[in-house]
Amino acid sequence: MLSWNHKRYLKDPATGRKVARLNPEAEWVKVEVPHLRIVDDALWQAVRAQQAVLTQRFEAATAGMAAARARKFNELRRPVHLLSGLLECGVCGGVYGIVVKDRYGCINRNRHGTCTNPRSIRRPHLEERALAGIRDRLVSPEKVEAAVRAYAQHINEANRERRAQAEADRQALGKVERAIAGIMAAIEDGMYQPAMKARMAELEQQKADIKARLSEAPASVPDIHPGIADVYLFSPSF
Repeated sequence: MLSWNHKRYLKDPATGRKVARLNPEAEWVKVEVPHLRIVDDALWQAVRAQQAVLTQRFEAATAGMAAARARKFNELRRPVHLLSGLLECGVCGGVYGIVVKDRYGCINRNRHGTCTNPRSIRRPHLEERALAGIRDRLVSPEKVEAAVRAYAQHINEANRERRAQAEADRQALGKVERAIAGIMAAIEDGMYQPAMKARMAELEQQKADIKARLSEAPASVPDIHPGIADVYLFSPSF
């Protein structure tokens, strides 16, 4: 079966770009083309039925194999320690990893002898220093306040843009509906002209497009008070 007329492309008045709109399924054009079949319908349906039987029969086994592969893949990719793969030697720039028991050191020095950096550090000590730096420098009250204020500003600006676009669409919709009503009144008064039919179709399309934008527009989240950062309760503990 061939099928077309699924979409139509319209110009968005806000951006000037063409956007795709899905046509109602009732408007899709479907045509049977049996002469293009590679196999006859009876054989096709028999194969599909056999596929369904095999899928149901081996569903548990295939699901178990997929889960096992996912677990193995996750284990291979999952870092062994908190800072695994994130550290580098300050002398040679190579990987800084576990070299003996629970101590971090330069891999190039300890395994290849190509670095002069002999220093090592216990893993718990290094992790505590890293977390302390994050806590003190990235999650400080000043940083949190700046992030909260920036987020509030972003959300409120997005809400203003959505409201402005919605208001513009509502005004445009009212204008189109008044134009349609004017043409209908003229027709009822006996002043029909052939050009009215094309104009009416154009207006109806504009009306449908505007209503589609209004219905598809993302809902605005509640505005955030600009002073929300002042009442944010900051806790330095993890």
